[in-house]
Amino acid sequence: MPGAGLAGLGLSSTDAIVSLIVFVIIASLTIAGPVVYYLLGGDKARAQLGEMRSWLALHNNAIMAVPFLILGRQPHCQGPATAGLNGEHGLRQPRLGEGAVA
Repeated sequence: MPGAGLAGLGLSSTDAIVSLIVFVIIASLTIAGPVVYYLLGGDKARAQLGEMRSWLALHNNAIMAVPFLILGRQPHCQGPATAGLNGEHGLRQPRLGEGAVA
């Protein structure tokens, strides 16, 4: 997809910088939010974050399976290491009688 991303939008320098700042702020909330809550929330925050941590540790396999399944289905995430496993890129599986072992 040529021209994808910020550069392909044709934004002015100011608009691009503002967009980048907004992106960084939003992306930082996933880390900064719990840290600020831990620092300012007292014992109640520590207890709730501890419960969350326990739940996340208990369900880690299921949680990590979701992004791996999503990423694994994206064609642009399948590089040369996976080429040919399912007959893509012009490679086909040999048919019976063409050198395939029965």
